[in-house]
Amino acid sequence: MACELALHIPKPEELWYRQQLMEDPETMHYNRGYTLPFAGYDPETGCIPFPPDQWEGWYRQFVCGGPERFYAYLVRVEDGVFVGEVNLHKSGQHPWYEMGIVLEGKHRGRGYAAPGLQLLLEYAFQTLGAPAVHNDFEETRQAAVRLHLNAGFQICKQEHGLMELLITREQFLERGVT
Repeated sequence: MACELALHIPKPEELWYRQQLMEDPETMHYNRGYTLPFAGYDPETGCIPFPPDQWEGWYRQFVCGGPERFYAYLVRVEDGVFVGEVNLHKSGQHPWYEMGIVLEGKHRGRGYAAPGLQLLLEYAFQTLGAPAVHNDFEETRQAAVRLHLNAGFQICKQEHGLMELLITREQFLERGVT
């Protein structure tokens, strides 16, 4: 299924969608069973509360965070429906940007992941000038592994059940997918 997505930087009043993502067990199931340092994190569901009283501070840090941070919703162009979120932030220890992509549970398996990741990588390399983009997650998350490898990421480390993947600006541009 071909779908056209766009990046949408949310307005503060649109953070209801991030709250919906963070508090939806179907969307957050990948977090289940871990020990995470978030207040109110539920290891049974993987959900992390994101109440409205946290929105302003979070927005200032993550959406208005300058060139070291980028956060956007993935929006379906045909009807303006939000289908997930993406983010980038400059690593404090390495010469790359860390990334994240989360599709809302009900929108998974509909062809949104690859174009969403492509949009995020285009933004990272063309707008932010990132030298590389890095992600890590459990090697059991095979859909995520395939997504990243198909986008041109290379496995740079794999141990203790975790996989680290990296794509450089040069590797991305050589693919000529933009």
